[in-house]
Amino acid sequence: MTTMTLTDYRRFLLQSRLISAQQLDEIVSDLQEHSLGKEVSADTLGRHLIRARRLTSWQHLYLLRGFSGFHVGSYTLLRSLGRGGMSHVYLAKHRKLDRVVALKIMIPSQASNETVLQRFQHESDAHRSLKHPHIVRAYDSGEHGNMHYMAMEFVNGSDLNRIVGKQGPLSYRKAAHVIAQSARGLGHIHQHGLVHRDIKPANLLMNKQGVVKISDLGVVRLFLPDGESLTLSGDGRMLGTLDFLSPEQALDPHRIDGRADLYSLGCTMYFLLTGKVPFEATIPAQRLLMHQLHEPPALEQHRPDIPPEIVKVCRKLMAKRPAQRYSNAEEVAKHLEDWLEKAGTSTLQEGAHSQNGRSQADRSVFTDTAHGEVSNVTLVAPKRQQVEKLRFSLDWEAPFGEFPRETK
Repeated sequence: MTTMTLTDYRRFLLQSRLISAQQLDEIVSDLQEHSLGKEVSADTLGRHLIRARRLTSWQHLYLLRGFSGFHVGSYTLLRSLGRGGMSHVYLAKHRKLDRVVALKIMIPSQASNETVLQRFQHESDAHRSLKHPHIVRAYDSGEHGNMHYMAMEFVNGSDLNRIVGKQGPLSYRKAAHVIAQSARGLGHIHQHGLVHRDIKPANLLMNKQGVVKISDLGVVRLFLPDGESLTLSGDGRMLGTLDFLSPEQALDPHRIDGRADLYSLGCTMYFLLTGKVPFEATIPAQRLLMHQLHEPPALEQHRPDIPPEIVKVCRKLMAKRPAQRYSNAEEVAKHLEDWLEKAGTSTLQEGAHSQNGRSQADRSVFTDTAHGEVSNVTLVAPKRQQVEKLRFSLDWEAPFGEFPRETK
């Protein structure tokens, strides 16, 4: 990569509107005064701004690539949180409200796909209609040039798929807490006439205080008063994730009710307790058939000391026939909450089945933080070797698939 000159770096920095010309002149002058005759480089200026918390390391690295468009609507992009097939998610801050959010931006090339665009818009509508402590909240949505975006609640933590992948199966109490909270959120979704249809560990986000929130309502289904339903993804594909898909959803995703989500919650509970999906056949069609006809390996095979009540909840959630499951999500939550209260502190320690008992919620994904105060997410000055490591691990594709000089 060609080294950028200080002049070019200053130009891109001013184009980005991340700092004013007067502030930049004062900072550069101060650096030159204390440089003991050494030339001030673009990287030196950038690292100084990072230490001063005027710039994030992610912004610095993209400025070095000649990118200056960090503003989307009323939001300033701080760093990347992740990317899916249809969108990027960024940590961002509302410039007037000073609120930190997870900003989900549709990849511009996808905007011409009517089905994808409808799914994105319906996801935003569904999130905004739901306000519950165990559901990721949507604050805002809009268009910026050819970009469609949605501002979501930022959750400083990790999803359950990553947590289990890093620390192993959860303790019984922790798994019960996660499923009970998720069931409370699902109950609220169902009360509003919606079915999530993609409940899985990756869509359950846990912040560093242990609060669980349901995310990703992109394939939600709406029940109408006359008994008809509307599939918010807008097409006839089988929707959901195979490893957590209920038998009836695999047959007809448009004629299901909230009990399909409960089956998926049961599969998720199985994964939290064992670190494995219920059925591990390599061929997708085989997994679908096993969900229809077979029982998964008993939980006791994986963890012989598992409390019978936990086994009972998981089995009932994963019953093949909807009528054999819990009738609603509130029943699930109540059952687990009662067990947790009776078990008290005498139950196995919270970290009994974790590796070294360490919290693995160390990768920021969009989850909840009260009032947008994310002081522990502010990008403090990284060591030089950390910056260099990030430089080589960063996906150098521009945030929006291109390198605009400014987004107005």
